[in-house]
Amino acid sequence: MATTTSYIVFLSPPLSTPEQIQEIGNLSQLPEVRPVHEGDLDEQGELDDEEQGDHDEEAARPTCCCVVNRSTKDAIVKWARANSKPIRPIIPIIPTESADTTQALRTGYPILYFLYGDLESPALVQNILALDQPPMSQLATVSGYELKDWDRTQALVTSTDTATVEGRVYLVASEEAVDLLADHYGFAFEAVSCPITYKNGHSVDGNVFRYRGDRLGLEDLKG
Repeated sequence: MATTTSYIVFLSPPLSTPEQIQEIGNLSQLPEVRPVHEGDLDEQGELDDEEQGDHDEEAARPTCCCVVNRSTKDAIVKWARANSKPIRPIIPIIPTESADTTQALRTGYPILYFLYGDLESPALVQNILALDQPPMSQLATVSGYELKDWDRTQALVTSTDTATVEGRVYLVASEEAVDLLADHYGFAFEAVSCPITYKNGHSVDGNVFRYRGDRLGLEDLKG
């Protein structure tokens, strides 16, 4: 069964009420509201100094948030841009037994990563992350990319919109785990966000390691 990404939207100016979010997202009912406890925010959801502007101290620490789906999140971002309204970062949360609102607020993890090449192997991911057992994963694809041969490995590079790459989706539990995966891919790769599509056609927001080096050293895949 595909994992669905939800999003945390803080209730503070200029988005102070669930009714506003309902209107912006054209929702049939009010979105779910959850409390934000002291200490939950950590560095998540904070405005930078320029965005803070006239926000008072009370507004700087919201006490509630709404949990919305992807289409509502996109509508809020579009509304904020169209009206030049600075809003707090919208935080993704992936519902699992170990991922609740509080964990996402405090750390931003777990998050989805699309892995390809040799990291399609759960056993290898288990070894790299020093896990007790192979991690759960699902077959998926990313669009707009293709694979090239590079230095005895495979490099994911941008391509045409119709190009797709097959791989596996993993739920990565921490920043330390992401760093270990990044070390495996190497310095020539960067982590970027991208839509990931499961085999059943369901799409979620995730991340992937993309090649950022010189393409002159790349070759077409053999075989």
